[in-house]
Amino acid sequence: MPTRMYKSTDPGAPTLRGQVGSLISVLRACLVDGFGSNPPLGWSMPYTDGNNPPLRAHFRQAPKTGWGQYDLEVKDDGSTSLGADASFAEAWGWAGATGLAAGDLAFPVRTAEGMVHRKSATTNATARRWMLVGTDRSFIFVAYHASGGDWAAAEAWFFGDIIPVGPTDVWAVALLGGNRLQHFPGMADLLDTRVVAVLPYTFQGATGPVPFNRVWPAGVSTGDYSVGNGSFVYPNGPDGRGYIERVLVIQSGHLRAVLPGFWAPLHNWKSASNILDWQTFDGAGDLAGRSFIVAKWGTGGTGHGTVAFCIETSDTWYVL
Repeated sequence: MPTRMYKSTDPGAPTLRGQVGSLISVLRACLVDGFGSNPPLGWSMPYTDGNNPPLRAHFRQAPKTGWGQYDLEVKDDGSTSLGADASFAEAWGWAGATGLAAGDLAFPVRTAEGMVHRKSATTNATARRWMLVGTDRSFIFVAYHASGGDWAAAEAWFFGDIIPVGPTDVWAVALLGGNRLQHFPGMADLLDTRVVAVLPYTFQGATGPVPFNRVWPAGVSTGDYSVGNGSFVYPNGPDGRGYIERVLVIQSGHLRAVLPGFWAPLHNWKSASNILDWQTFDGAGDLAGRSFIVAKWGTGGTGHGTVAFCIETSDTWYVL
């Protein structure tokens, strides 16, 4: 399962802007069509609204033996259920999709508001930076939707397979991101009340969708609202290294899964001048053979005004 990375600075990259359809165009280029010298991730786009380019569309994972194919429905027509404008889009996951906004089960339920995507701070053609890293089964998307230096300047979100701890849990698919129109950082927010986090079924196979809690590793934050201010000094004095950790998925008091691709620092990366946005590095020790890219935005201070984490870029998203 190869992992690929796409950025707005790549030659031929589509533009993310505060206009209808721009998020769908970016996702289509990365997931389905490819662009420039970048091959696509191997997803399909089975349903659209018929517009060219589409303003509403489904993106479907590549087939996997013994596992269902799940869709991400994106509504990017400027009229979300939250009353937003063209600077926002909205999304739902689908199990057993049979058409546009139709199928066995939506998560969240289709009659409710979906996960909010902030594309741009303005409703115009201003180009916004973005980064997508993923596989044919899941991806993480980071949109730098606003100029300025605080945690409100960008967001991160995830869709696709998570890593189940149960050997028969073939429903471990998650949609994780922001649930407000304000400029919050999506899944990098440490407050669950500001995050949509849903799976289509419980670990026992009952119908859903079901909310779940992210469990950040111990020491990941010292009272902040966003990830990146761990309690350990950086670099760690005894060995001169940095330490990062994955996020656990807890449902009804049970450990359901591990979130792939997303790694939280156990140090204060927020004010570390040698930790930069889009900086890349290789793992060592237990993380040897893995590679990463940093996503960092905000004031650069230790408070909640800065976000800092890293995304795995090697073909090891599903290797524990």
